[in-house]
Amino acid sequence: FVVKTENLNVQVLGTKFNVASYSDDDKVEVALLEGSVALYSKNDNQEQFLSDLTPGKLASYYPADRRFKINETDTRRHIAWRDGKLCFYETPMREVAREMERWYNCQIVIDNEKLANMHLTATFEGENLEQALKLMSLAAPTSYSITPSKKLSDGTFSKQKVTIKNRSITK
Repeated sequence: FVVKTENLNVQVLGTKFNVASYSDDDKVEVALLEGSVALYSKNDNQEQFLSDLTPGKLASYYPADRRFKINETDTRRHIAWRDGKLCFYETPMREVAREMERWYNCQIVIDNEKLANMHLTATFEGENLEQALKLMSLAAPTSYSITPSKKLSDGTFSKQKVTIKNRSITK
């Protein structure tokens, strides 16, 4: 079968894999645990073969400039979500925030660029948002504040807002 995303098609050839493709991300990622997949980019409604992927590899495709790269990876962390885990390994804080926003259905604001580029290694399993933020503040020099969700005039609720600050870096 073929997994189709807006910018990349993944032909599956009997395997275990993960595809991460979100409209607000600048890349599409495919992590392969077992078997093989073939990757095809989609440009102007035409497919172009990029590569076959082998186990233990992570393919990243950047549609804006059609860049493509393959790296070695611990693929288990890319499928950890199936077991209720968020795993980060030397991940820039801006990507950590994006994943946490999706996981906890909140809005996260990082208060400075240096912090956004700081890398985090952590695994969260079963923690609620505040517990995860507290653990993050133990692993990295961060602090946080949470603004609760509010009822809007149309009867819906806003997302709670988290602001992450760096305790040791000045702006």
